[in-house]
Formats: sequence, C-alpha cells, structure tokens
Amino acid sequence: MDNRLVYWVWLTLCFPAGSRKMKKLLDEADPQGIYEDRDELQFSFLNEQELRRMQTISLGSAEKVLDDCRRLGVRIVTMEDELYPERFRELDDPPPVLYVQGDLSDLNDRLTIGIVGTRDITDYYKRCTGNISFQLARAGAVIISGCAVGCDEYGHRGAIRAGGRTVGVLACGFGINYPRETEAVRIQMVETGGALISELPPYTHHDRNYFRVRNRLIAALSEGVLVTQVPTRSGAILTADHAINQGKELFCLPPADIFSTECMGAATLIRDGAQVVFSARDILEVYLDRFGPEMDTGRIPTEDMIAAVGMRAASTPAPKAEKEPAPAETPARKEPAPLPDTLTGLQKKILVRLEQGPAHVADLLEEADVPSWELLAQMTELELMGLVRALSGQQYERM
Repeated sequence: MDNRLVYWVWLTLCFPAGSRKMKKLLDEADPQGIYEDRDELQFSFLNEQELRRMQTISLGSAEKVLDDCRRLGVRIVTMEDELYPERFRELDDPPPVLYVQGDLSDLNDRLTIGIVGTRDITDYYKRCTGNISFQLARAGAVIISGCAVGCDEYGHRGAIRAGGRTVGVLACGFGINYPRETEAVRIQMVETGGALISELPPYTHHDRNYFRVRNRLIAALSEGVLVTQVPTRSGAILTADHAINQGKELFCLPPADIFSTECMGAATLIRDGAQVVFSARDILEVYLDRFGPEMDTGRIPTEDMIAAVGMRAASTPAPKAEKEPAPAETPARKEPAPLPDTLTGLQKKILVRLEQGPAHVADLLEEADVPSWELLAQMTELELMGLVRALSGQQYERM
C-alpha cells in the first residue's frame, strides 16, 4: 500500500467530484492529517452527512482503488505531484486526485486548445473540426476534449492524424468503456503520446450530473476553447460558460445555417464576444506572444481551410473537366480520386467495395470481418481524408 496515495484517494471518496470542500480541507491540513483527526473535525463548512462519511469510509476502500489502478495500468497524480496540471490549481474546486493513462509531461508549458460541440455532428462540421484540430496539432498545440462521439471525436482524430498530442477528459472512471464508439480513438490517444484523465475512481459509471462537472476540467485544461457545431441547447454551451467564467479565450465556428437550431447555439456566444474562427491561424495568432517558441506555424498549409487531412474545402471549386460532358441521357461517371499511399489494407478494401456504390455499415462489417469499433474507426479516418461520406441510415459512399 502507498502510504501517501491512500489518504489522497480516501479524501476523494468522502466527497462528490467537484466539491469545493476538499480544497478547503487541504488548505488546513494534508490528507493523512485530515484522516487521523476526522472524528474531531470542527469546520463549520462541513455538514453532518459529510462528517459521517469521513468517519465511516475506510482506508480499505481507498486501497481497493489503488489495486484497481495497478490492474488497469492507471497512474494516480495528486496535487503534490509535479505532473499535476498547473491550470487545475487555479480552480476553486480542483480535483485533488487525477487518474491518468498516458503522458502529462510538459503539458503546463504547451498551448492547449479545447474543442467541444454536439454529438450529432454534420458532415460540414466534421470536416471543419477535423481540419482545424489537424492544423492546430501540426503547429504544436495540444488538443483537449471529452472523448464523446461527434465533435469531440473529430477533434481528437484530427490531432492524432497530424502526429500531435491530444488529451481526453473522461466522463467515467477507467475500466468503463464509454462511449463504446470512441474506444479506438481513446486507445490511439494514449499510444501516440497523449493522455486520458479522470477525477473519478476506476469502474465509476458515467452519470448525467457528472458531465457538467467534467466540462469544467476541459475548460480549465485549455488556454482557449473552440466551439464547433453547437445547437441552441447543448452541453457544449456549459463548457463555454466555464471557459468564460475562468477567463479563457472563447472561439466559435460561424453557424453554417442561420435557419437551423442545430448550429445556431454559437450565435449567442459570438454576439457576446467570442472570436469567429475560419482557420487555425485565427486561434494561433492570439497565443504567439506566449507560446511562439513552442509552436511551428510554418507547418500549417498555406491554404488555411484546404484540408491537410486530404479533403478539399467546400468553398474550393473543383477543376473544370477538359473533356466535353457526356450526353444527358448517359451522364459520365466521375472517376474516384487516386488513393493515398498511406492507406491500410482494410481502408483500401473498404474503398474498393464503395466504388460499386453506397453500402450499409452492416454489409461492410460482414465483408471486412473485423470488430465494429475497428471498422468505425477506419470509416472516420476515411471521412477525415475526404475519401468517403456518411449518408443517412448508417450508409457510406465513396467521394
């Protein structure tokens, strides 16, 4: 048993995540001292129920958490640790303990940009989110998000594809595969030098009330927060509120359709002063004075929004065909774009199948003979490269 860690973990088991009272206690004593004096505590900010929990929760419960962490390969980082993110110390309710997989080193000295938005992301915002994340990571920024399906996922994937780092703040404890759809990207994040963190003990299931608490950590870990597609009612608005309250810079993609409630949540933020973003450069220029030596803006493509991940921006016109068009009754079929050399065997197999026409994900799964999460991860990669497009009804087509 780690004599120091067990007391830190014990303290967090006595209070809900995000409780400010843990910081108040730690201002008075260290966790071991709090534990040893728990029967005599006289602090007015502690209520009867909290005192009772501190008296009844045993060190054995904390020891079990440490055993779970060893089994899962999870490191425990406390506020005493050098790896503890300095940005969290500025919170009124910092997490005393972080559960970590991956690398948090030098995070305190890097530009960190949070990316948040809806789970029900459209094709347009997939491209924008993936591209800007790619560009930011290529320039040296670390992408922060919440590992959710949708905007979070495309933010993480853009950074991974750029060879950059990305950190995910989980809405559950380690050992819980949530959400299942982003399992592949979470594995890649750790394998490529990024990290996953949670303030919840292992095997803690996600809870709707925790998302708000988790969102404060995404905002806190980020120097600035980019809001991509956000409906008029969305949890991403809560993250934006946390960023504003914490004094962070807030950036927004302009709404793609002013008649759609699915993306007009950004309008209110923009009216209130959020900076409109058209490329990664709009974000990076804000931080050049502070993080210039750590960044390499020369690695961003000159054509800001032409996708570095292989897609042409929607506003970029396609080259005119040199041949005369075929007669109307027999329209010419466009030849698919040449395949990049970096494609995996599975990706090539998928594209060959889609050249025959759109296919349902169930048919692709049957032909590929791989786990569903692996196929979906490959489809996301191909979407980022602009080689396939998701259709309604879980179908995909070749671009």
